[in-house]
Amino acid sequence: MIKVREAVEADVLEIKQLLTYTWSDTYGQYLPERIIKKVESTWEDLQQLKNQIEDENVTLTIAENYAHKIIAMITIIDKGDGDFALTRMYVHPNFQGQGVGELILNESLGNLHNVKKLIVDVEERNTRAIKFYKREGFIESIKNKIKIEDVDVEVIHMEKEIHVN
Repeated sequence: MIKVREAVEADVLEIKQLLTYTWSDTYGQYLPERIIKKVESTWEDLQQLKNQIEDENVTLTIAENYAHKIIAMITIIDKGDGDFALTRMYVHPNFQGQGVGELILNESLGNLHNVKKLIVDVEERNTRAIKFYKREGFIESIKNKIKIEDVDVEVIHMEKEIHVN
């Protein structure tokens, strides 16, 4: 059984381990090792994770398996006016394709208020994630090029309109 809950400070080290493993597994095939290490040391910094857990505009949600191990996480940031940004969503490779991503996404959205639009940027070679987001109702809008250090990375901006009743 999978349990979804908001992250607490005690989860930070295990979240970092999940992020490090999953990021390397996902992007290691097409980004240089030095870029992977740079991202892991800055974007996935322990203090940054703690700050996000405490930030009222950030929702950091985790999914645990039956052994209480964190197997997935998602970060959603309130950008104002009903716009929310999904900035991270990682599912451990051993649990991908089993509905964990759909579960954590839907549980997280269900706990947010006044959501009109959810946006996400996905690296264009991450075809598995793009297919997932399309299944979840996201639509591709534009492609952007971002720079990580000296490496150009193409990302696809995707959006999902949320119909509030």
